[in-house]
Amino acid sequence: MITQQQIEFFEDNGYLIVPNVFDINETLEVRNKLMNLFDSSEISETDRAKGIGELPDLYYTHPEFISFTINDKILGIARQLLNDEKPILTKETSSHRGFYPNWHKDTTTVEKYGNVFHKSPDFNMVRFGVYFQDNNEYGGGLSVFAGSHKTADNFLMPVQERTIYRRIMDKFMPLSDEKSPKINPFNHQLIEIKSKVGDLVIFHFKTNHRATLPKICSPNEVPRQLAKISLFDTFGRNNETTLQYNEYLKSRVEPDYDLFRNRKDFSKELIRKAEELNFRLI
Repeated sequence: MITQQQIEFFEDNGYLIVPNVFDINETLEVRNKLMNLFDSSEISETDRAKGIGELPDLYYTHPEFISFTINDKILGIARQLLNDEKPILTKETSSHRGFYPNWHKDTTTVEKYGNVFHKSPDFNMVRFGVYFQDNNEYGGGLSVFAGSHKTADNFLMPVQERTIYRRIMDKFMPLSDEKSPKINPFNHQLIEIKSKVGDLVIFHFKTNHRATLPKICSPNEVPRQLAKISLFDTFGRNNETTLQYNEYLKSRVEPDYDLFRNRKDFSKELIRKAEELNFRLI
């Protein structure tokens, strides 16, 4: 469980780190199991060679990971943050290796597709992230703009044409992300969440976020033993806006989204967990 102070911090800032949610030894064991999967034929040979990869639909293809991240403690936190006794868990659970997406909101593409349900005051969806390494000089975690879940999506705003002077300055003296009028027009504080192995990192769908980049090397030079591995669950309030988000996922035509259209069932292990812990699967 988390405190009222932590709940208020999340509501104000759009992110929260909950220390020591997971046993460190168990977390490292799960990391090794995931690493073995990333080195297996489940990942394309090209991605294996690059040290990257994604394991989508994780609880269906590998239900052995369910007990690690779906338990009383996790569901208790989800209920508190969503203010819902029976929250929804979507099919988006996935694990990533070497994944460094740029700044975005998780509603940016939703809005690009013409949806507005995420602007409803009833909309409340969160990502629960497990990072299997400390977020340090090698990266390995998440960076956010605190409070950005309360401001408009600047990634959908028209890009202003840069002056010649600005182009020259950007080339030789580029602005930091925090000072960039394009990346941070609302002057939010940039936070590199200093998560450690065993912590739970939570962020709101509307929070501007990106993977924390390594400071002392390029992403493809991070040592294997420190390679960035993460696992994400997606929880939403049990209401119409979360169901509309699920319909949006079904509307995506890319092959990566086939599971939302074509797979109607869940692993028997996850169904048992949903019955035991009182959450809804969609």
